[in-house]
Amino acid sequence: EEAIQLRKDISNCIESLKAKQFSLSSRKYVALVTQMSKMQKICETLLVLMLISNILATAFLTKKLMKPLKDLTDAAYSAAEGNLELEELPVVNMDEVGIVTDAFNRMLKSIRSYISQIHENMERETALKENEFRMQGLLKDAQLKYMQAQIKPHFLFNTLNAGVQLAMMENAEKTQKLLENTAAFYRYNVSKNNQSSTIREELELVDAYIYISEVRFGDSFVFEKDVEEHLLDRKIPSMILQPLVENSFKYGIKDLEVQGRIELTVQALEEGINISVWDNGCGISAHRIRQILEGSLPKSGENRESSGMGLYNVKERLMLFFDNQAVFRIESEGEGMGTEISITIPNEEEV
Repeated sequence: EEAIQLRKDISNCIESLKAKQFSLSSRKYVALVTQMSKMQKICETLLVLMLISNILATAFLTKKLMKPLKDLTDAAYSAAEGNLELEELPVVNMDEVGIVTDAFNRMLKSIRSYISQIHENMERETALKENEFRMQGLLKDAQLKYMQAQIKPHFLFNTLNAGVQLAMMENAEKTQKLLENTAAFYRYNVSKNNQSSTIREELELVDAYIYISEVRFGDSFVFEKDVEEHLLDRKIPSMILQPLVENSFKYGIKDLEVQGRIELTVQALEEGINISVWDNGCGISAHRIRQILEGSLPKSGENRESSGMGLYNVKERLMLFFDNQAVFRIESEGEGMGTEISITIPNEEEV
């Protein structure tokens, strides 16, 4: 009985000790959990602060690295829009962006010098021509030469822009071809400024313009031509076909959501030779066609080409060259229905 009683006392003592130990362990556990919770909050706060610091540092570094490229892009767009009076861009590092920036600065200087020289030459040539026309009274030749004196600096800037981009992405082979077509395009403008041309030469100029446009705009449009070979040596005024194709591209298919299409045909008819440029573009209203043909479009701040004066120029030069025997037509079923510009010139024996 004493042993049994002692056993009970020992058991009670053990249970009491266990309860005390559990209570002590529970308090330590609660304290530990509380401490861990505080540490977790501290770690989370530090992590958030580190993340914010990393984001700010990344944003700062990205802005610092991208600023020269953004400045170069803004300057290129500004130059493409005709603003050549730009300050020279600073070259911070001679990395890829620095090399292109330096090339852009030198290109801009060359363009300004070239344009200035062209203007000076044109002013001198215009003065000499005006004296010559006034002395000889050749009114018809004066009108032809005056209407043919057109320079399109915005196209030159866009083309050079495309050349720079192409040079960065590819080897020199395609860039060489682009620059060769560009040189051929402007060489033709200079060499044929005051001369007649042939359909063959005009088509070569159109091919150069189409190649340059394909480099700039990719497969956003399709160009096809159907030409009767025996008509290629026929004489026509210079700079006649390319402005028609450019007009179809710029004001017909350039902003289409679907793939644009331009078709050029040259065929013999009983009444003469018919040259047609058709596009599936935005079309044109009958009222505007009448204004273009009459040269009565309202004046605006836009350039002469965008106001329809380019087409009127082509029409007037054709009439002067063929003594009003040529026919110039613009046909469209309305806006969104495409446009066809056709020229009918008389046979050689009729001129």
